[in-house]
Amino acid sequence: MLASCKKDTAKTAPTTFVAGGEIEGLGVYTAKYWKNNDDTILTDGFSTSFASAITLSGQDVYVAGYETPGSFSIAKYWKNGVAVTLSDGTQNALTNSIFVSGGDVYVGGYEFDENANAVLKYWKNGVAVNLTGILPAAYESDIFVSGSDVYVAGGTRFVANTFQAKYWKNKTEVILSDGSKSEYTNSITVSGNDVYVAGIEYSGSNYRSKYWKNGTVVYVTDGTKRASVGAIMVSGTYVYVCGAEASPSDHDAAKYWKNGVAVTLTDGNNKAFANAILLSGSDVYVTGYEFNGKNFVAKLWKNGVATDLSDGSKRAQATGIFLAN
Repeated sequence: MLASCKKDTAKTAPTTFVAGGEIEGLGVYTAKYWKNNDDTILTDGFSTSFASAITLSGQDVYVAGYETPGSFSIAKYWKNGVAVTLSDGTQNALTNSIFVSGGDVYVGGYEFDENANAVLKYWKNGVAVNLTGILPAAYESDIFVSGSDVYVAGGTRFVANTFQAKYWKNKTEVILSDGSKSEYTNSITVSGNDVYVAGIEYSGSNYRSKYWKNGTVVYVTDGTKRASVGAIMVSGTYVYVCGAEASPSDHDAAKYWKNGVAVTLTDGNNKAFANAILLSGSDVYVTGYEFNGKNFVAKLWKNGVATDLSDGSKRAQATGIFLAN
């Protein structure tokens, strides 16, 4: 008689890769990433550096960030721990995002001139593509590539006291706000033909979380409490936005919202923030940080359950996440 067998349907948890930084070496922030909670330091710890975003392509790990070995910060990314320099170090330059598509590496950022004016740009395989001219104030927040289309979220100063939220598709500017009040973008993603951009607007005395779907505003918070946004992702009909909102004790509690319904990650007794969010099946992974009374602790939440990535003895933050099966 043949023995019957059943296929093993147990789900294997993905490997988590989290970018960020922690005080190391000579007491300066040092770029690193955590793979399943084990850290890899990307610089020697002798100069300030930070990792702002992370992605994988095959077995290769790409981390965007910057390093300041002298007077100016240098935009760069690391591939499997090996640095690729994007700016020449004669002026300050920063990167906030990275995306790998079809073997091409896209890194979003901005660079300053000697008068602290900014040029918003991205680098494709190390070659700079300018999205703006030299402006009194401009910033880049995120990059996303869909097919041959390159989307970059950011913004520029509209008048002296307000910023205008924007994104660029293949270098063409798309204006999201009218400049009557300050509005900022933090994250961009594309799902099918729909473009989602998450950000905040200054509403009265508070910042209010929102996103734009194809330019139409969807509010995430009601504006009665201070709120901010870290990232947005879309899965089918569900829109996830992570960030923070002021608690009754007036500290920022880390949260994410699923179709506008809040899931609170911290109790609000200490300042906390959620910077990035991803899904694996029905599991929700969020990364960010929480203050422990002395230092910021880098955190990873899976379905609301926190794991400390740093031990709390030194200041640390987690900024980006990628999941690999």
